[in-house]
Amino acid sequence: MCERQQAKAVGRVLFEQVCKQLHLLEADYFGLEYSDDHGTRRDLSQGLMQCNENTAALMASYIVQAECGDFVADDYPDHTYLSSYKGQSPAEADLNLLETARRCELYGVKIHPAKDHENVPLNLAVAHMGIIVFQNYTKINTFSWAKIRKISFKRKRFLIKLHPEGYGYYKDTVEFFFEGRNECKNFWKKCVENHGFFRCSSVKHVSRHKTRVLSRGSSFRYSGKTQKQIVEFVRDNYVKRQTFQR
Repeated sequence: MCERQQAKAVGRVLFEQVCKQLHLLEADYFGLEYSDDHGTRRDLSQGLMQCNENTAALMASYIVQAECGDFVADDYPDHTYLSSYKGQSPAEADLNLLETARRCELYGVKIHPAKDHENVPLNLAVAHMGIIVFQNYTKINTFSWAKIRKISFKRKRFLIKLHPEGYGYYKDTVEFFFEGRNECKNFWKKCVENHGFFRCSSVKHVSRHKTRVLSRGSSFRYSGKTQKQIVEFVRDNYVKRQTFQR
């Protein structure tokens, strides 16, 4: 790092210094990763990242290559599934891992359990194109932002109000039910953030006043940059990035 930071500095300071060191203009796409006592990259082993067996095996091979280097027979007595891992640097293996992972349909998609009005278990997710509905891990519907007129929540009910014309619904409001209010509100907030980031040209920074003791709804508003603003900022401030070693 170019300058020392105090031990009690908040994580945001470290993040900003890393972005500065790497000349990373698109900082809004990134964040800090917290690693627990069990280490990182566990979405694949725990089944949180859905993909077929061949893709999972390929990504596992890149993880082994990045962490352990080229195969050495003396280090691995049972080498039947490791002997072909060789010839890539850790940086190359990491890049190949990301290139493979990002092509998976559910890469970067966080699944949220919910139920429909008939109490059928479903999974909901929010992405750049809108709100996605899964039955187990099979996509059964997508409500694009262009279809959606309003999203809201009431306790544990999540409501999507649609533009009424031409979408085949007998009513313009679709309901989903979460386990509790907090889960419902958190999903609603993610939807607000994604819509603001991907669909808006800019967002207004509304000053937050003291709320009443008894208030209805939520005062949460997305206040960050939009994708359009980031693209314009990078275009206007582009500098050639320095290479760095992993």
